[in-house]
Amino acid sequence: MKFKVLLPTILVCAFSIGAFSQTPFARLAQNMPDYSLDDQDVPQRTIVHSGNSEITGSLGIGVDIPNNHNYGADTFVLAENNLRIYFWDTSTTGAFPSNDWRLTANDQNNGGANYFSIDDVTAGNVPFRVQAGSGNNALVLSSNGGNVGLGTANPVLELQITDGDTPGIRLEQDLSGGYPAHTWDVAANETNFFIRDVTNASALPFRIQGNTQGGALTIGSVGNVGIGLNTNSGFSNPNASVELRANNKGLQLNRLTNAQRTALGTALGAGQVGVIVYDTEDQQLYTWDGTTWNGGLVDTDNQTIDVFQLNGNNLELSLEDDGVATQTVDLSSYLDNTDNQVADVFQLNGNNLELSLEDDGVATQTVDLSSYLDNTDNQVADVFQLNGNNLELSLEDDGVATQTVDLSGYLDNTDNQNISGSGLAGNILTIGISGGTSEDVDLSVFNNPGTDDQQISLSGNILNLEDGGSVDLSGYLDNTDNQNISGSGLAGNILTIGISGGTSEDVDLSVFNNPGTDDQQISLSGNILNLEDGGSVDLSGYLDNTDNQNIIEFSLTGTTLKLQIENANFIQVDLASILIPLQVENANQQIQIDDLIARVEFLESCACQLPVDDFTDPNSPYLFQNAPNPYSEITNIRYYIPFEFNKAEIVLTTTTGQILKRIPINQVGEGSVDFSRSGLSSGVYLYTLYLDGKRIDTKRMLIE
Repeated sequence: MKFKVLLPTILVCAFSIGAFSQTPFARLAQNMPDYSLDDQDVPQRTIVHSGNSEITGSLGIGVDIPNNHNYGADTFVLAENNLRIYFWDTSTTGAFPSNDWRLTANDQNNGGANYFSIDDVTAGNVPFRVQAGSGNNALVLSSNGGNVGLGTANPVLELQITDGDTPGIRLEQDLSGGYPAHTWDVAANETNFFIRDVTNASALPFRIQGNTQGGALTIGSVGNVGIGLNTNSGFSNPNASVELRANNKGLQLNRLTNAQRTALGTALGAGQVGVIVYDTEDQQLYTWDGTTWNGGLVDTDNQTIDVFQLNGNNLELSLEDDGVATQTVDLSSYLDNTDNQVADVFQLNGNNLELSLEDDGVATQTVDLSSYLDNTDNQVADVFQLNGNNLELSLEDDGVATQTVDLSGYLDNTDNQNISGSGLAGNILTIGISGGTSEDVDLSVFNNPGTDDQQISLSGNILNLEDGGSVDLSGYLDNTDNQNISGSGLAGNILTIGISGGTSEDVDLSVFNNPGTDDQQISLSGNILNLEDGGSVDLSGYLDNTDNQNIIEFSLTGTTLKLQIENANFIQVDLASILIPLQVENANQQIQIDDLIARVEFLESCACQLPVDDFTDPNSPYLFQNAPNPYSEITNIRYYIPFEFNKAEIVLTTTTGQILKRIPINQVGEGSVDFSRSGLSSGVYLYTLYLDGKRIDTKRMLIE
């Protein structure tokens, strides 16, 4: 039976009395009638005691307090399926506080949450709540000045958050105030302290790397910013908006291409005067003057003399874009009305131009040109190349686009020709070239009495003629032969050999002008060039005419295919891009085969037993294989949980043990949960049933 005991200062609801002869209730029982104490859910009687009462032992309240309960160290025990302590303030007059409060342990609904809370009954909200399983030192209020610890029993400062992996604070604005939802995190670990914009794809707009030196970034009272102060005290110069103090670092501005700088300019106006950027193509700084970009902030010596002339007796000098008017030097004092003098000194000595005239009786005159120098004439050609038929040239830091010279006019695009159609008919030598025009040379002038019995030979690039000297032909080897014979002829003993697009050469043939005759036949036999009465030249060295090679290696090592042919280099081809996907697919198929074998073995093992859903022991929990398995989007996991267990969950992990998801189970008995892959990649995963923290069973799940 439930009782209501009204004491002078406390209203105690629903306490149960085991035996009145026991010490805790002896004094209370002396003044009470002899009631029959049947345990009922609905109170039948109310005990009202108007005097003070003391219970010298422990007190148990609730319909589930057993007789002779062992209280141990507990002084006050509540035993019910709904545990509440209500604080009912009956103040009704004046300005006395009258708010009602409640202490609550656990949700009263089936499948509800396990927690302890302090409820503001009057306002209808829960200002303080502790979830079951919060862990040691989840919230500690220390005796050391009231410091608050989260995850620690000994907070050193007013608030200390301790965790084994990136402790942090989340600042979340929800929709309850009518403003857009947005979430920020402030966290830190061994790598950095950072602020994370969770709503913006977890971007990290602010980070401080671990072990950063003191004074890396400071903000003074007048908004002065210091960077790299390298001190834990003091601030930057209050008269400077930004002070950079490091002596081993520099300031790196925004780097834009021409197109990016132009695009930025469209967004700037008069209010953005002073914006500075660095152009990576022009390699110089630009400032925005309110309407356009102005260059020239980088010291360069990329100037052209636009005025350098003698105007009367005045020497005038002006440099391009120097912003200075034309400078003038009066040279009239150097004139003595004669012009019969030589400049015996006219040189640049350092930054001084020195000039002295012969016999002028005047010391060397000096003009200081240092004002025209910016001391940066250290330029290199950063572009000097042939691009197609264009010769390109650009100087470093000249602020001028790459200059181009079109050389196509010097090319006739025909340098792939063989000597063809040459021969000697009488005294006429015909020189022919494939795809070109042949030339005839009249050799009759050499047809004199006598003989020209001489040997010709080629040694390297040297053409030798017996008794006739030699000619070095190496200058004619430029690995191109895309020209026509043009402008050739014989004048006296001078043979002119001309070539299209090139410079003609003259060869003095007077050495051949001996008595006799040069009536000889030239022929080719195999690779041997023969000259009648003049010997022969073996041309086989210029021919390879063969592709008679054997494959000496053709092997596969790992994923690398190697091929080498005789008298040649080898090549290697990495087949990993083809083999690795096949190996991965083969491994996945083997996993599916293993899983199917396991499922068949399980079905065979229970084929002669009761159906899977027929449990002979209702107190034995069971975890079923998910279906379908494998699956691509959603699968169902069935389970059976006896009513004696209080906490249940299914934990999804990788095959290496990494926990991916915890699924709390709120329904006991037989049930199931649907599980979505939720962005998981294809592969094998494990899911395990835990009851009251104890592992029951583990199954494999395959995602296609």
